[in-house]
Amino acid sequence: MSKINNSEAIAAWSAMPAAAIAAYDDQGDFVKRHLINANLLRLLGPVEGRRVLDAGAGQGYFSRLLAEHGADVVALEPAAALIEQARSIERERDQGIRYLQADLSDPETSGW
Repeated sequence: MSKINNSEAIAAWSAMPAAAIAAYDDQGDFVKRHLINANLLRLLGPVEGRRVLDAGAGQGYFSRLLAEHGADVVALEPAAALIEQARSIERERDQGIRYLQADLSDPETSGW
């Protein structure tokens, strides 16, 4: 098993092809859609009116689900390709989600 550091992981996610990013739908991929989302939303309980941090937001599908359930969402994602897709969708939908490109492992230099 090879080990990569955080910077290498961010670079790999940033190099993700646009077609692969666009393949996610409003519920994410198959596993998220059928196994994770409903359980995670159930565990979170009602989010309406709550401020929620989506750390590692990817292309923002779960941030959008949270916003649809009435949450005030701040989403952090370090990978450039993913955060740009999330911001592009936000420009189209205007759900009020604040997307920040940031690396939580380095808060002093991430600008958040």
